[in-house]
Amino acid sequence: MNVQTSYSSISFSNSGSDLGKYRFRFNGQEKDDEVAGTGNTMTAEFWEYDSRLGRRWNVDSVKKAWRSNYHAFGNKSILNVDPNDDNAGKYYDQNGNEVGDDHENDEKSHVVTDSEEASNLRTNTLNNINPEKGKVKSDFELLSYSVRQQMGKAIEASNSPTIDDATGGFHEEGGAWGVTGDGLQKAIPAVPGPYANPSEVSATMNPLLPQNPENANLMEIFGTYHVHPAGLISTEKNVISNRSNHRFQSSPTDPDNYDFHNNHNHTRYSIVFGARKGETKLYNGNAKLLTVKTSVFLSIGKP
Repeated sequence: MNVQTSYSSISFSNSGSDLGKYRFRFNGQEKDDEVAGTGNTMTAEFWEYDSRLGRRWNVDSVKKAWRSNYHAFGNKSILNVDPNDDNAGKYYDQNGNEVGDDHENDEKSHVVTDSEEASNLRTNTLNNINPEKGKVKSDFELLSYSVRQQMGKAIEASNSPTIDDATGGFHEEGGAWGVTGDGLQKAIPAVPGPYANPSEVSATMNPLLPQNPENANLMEIFGTYHVHPAGLISTEKNVISNRSNHRFQSSPTDPDNYDFHNNHNHTRYSIVFGARKGETKLYNGNAKLLTVKTSVFLSIGKP
């Protein structure tokens, strides 16, 4: 093997060796000797890689504020593997801003709940310093993007009319989430809750009563999700026509916490969407694990 030192320390030539007949090259990518000569270009599903430069030569469709669109392998081509292009998990702050990669080929989304740690992570990323595995202390792993979109449909449904909620906004929607037998995350919508007048009663529902029992194929339930409605009832207080406004509570209620501990066989956490405030709260009994804007919760990790 003749090491080329004229251009890049990670470039090499295999001419004259048995290795030169091998179909795959650096980082498991397939060689393409027709572009720039033997051993100089590799190809993958979404990109082309120039081994002389240590860079891709087509623009990355996934743009990141801290790096060039020709960037490859996090500038650490020996440490990182990326055969399909940009499938590492991502870290975000609580405003939904991407602050770094986890350098695991799992496509997971993580929220860093501590603002100082999120800022440090972003600074390290700008300086090409990768986080050590397990060292991000305030890391909170989100559900998959597709499952969060399934859950988001419950918010729209809660604001839509039902048989007994003529205007929408006065009943709960939700369901259960967990994994199927093949290990995939899934959300199972439940039967909508009944109409509730917030001046008289709290809105309720049973998130474990599926709308379609034939589709309720969760092998393990990780938690539940439901929407606290956005409806408002305004009532007259006295003859001077002062009015009193009655709304549904946005945060998890005491019955929510009780149900988590006593009625549901949860193993992770449950989710409450506050439709009126546009907030999403993830909780484990009385412990509030994460609070973010619902728009952020639904959009993080969008392909």
